[in-house]
Amino acid sequence: MKLPQIEPKRTFSYTEYFSLTEQTANGNSLLTHSLPPEKIEAVKMNVQRMKRIYKTFQPSQQLCDLLNKIPGRMQWVVLAEPWCGDGAQNIPVLAKIVSTCNNIELKIILRDENPEIMDAFLTDGKKAIPKLICIDPQQNKLLGTWGARPQKLQQLFVHCKNDNHRSHEDCLKDLHACYASDKGESLQTELIQLVKSWLGSMN
Repeated sequence: MKLPQIEPKRTFSYTEYFSLTEQTANGNSLLTHSLPPEKIEAVKMNVQRMKRIYKTFQPSQQLCDLLNKIPGRMQWVVLAEPWCGDGAQNIPVLAKIVSTCNNIELKIILRDENPEIMDAFLTDGKKAIPKLICIDPQQNKLLGTWGARPQKLQQLFVHCKNDNHRSHEDCLKDLHACYASDKGESLQTELIQLVKSWLGSMN
């Protein structure tokens, strides 16, 4: 796959991104765009989610073994924003997975700082985040993408939205309850299949 030009304004490691999220929650935002009060409240909740998930999630041996087969290196670029609930649920899982593998470099970039990159990686025509972009840096090749949430959770959310008796807030509550019970397993299962495909494209 041809790789669209990716030259982000800033890149963050997971530690740096978590620090950015914490600072935003504490009112010391380093974002280049201001956030309304309701999004600041969402950021505060996301800090707690990210702490819990990164501490408790453990990648499966199957996925670790698969990642150790990567020839050379993979680069995972993730479009995100600190206020995004799906980001808080999924990015710590991705970061914990990467922490077990020396062959993957994780870079997190901000969606609203990089509109051209976001526009190149829409999901069903929408600027949905988090969006994972997998790159083979040796060949400057796009291997594939993932996002913005596992299919199981996406189906739950769409089903809820299509129920005229449920509010958007109700659907978000159901979504995050499902994330809590899922514990990152749906994302991990999808990544196993994707990584197999990406490895095939590297060889």
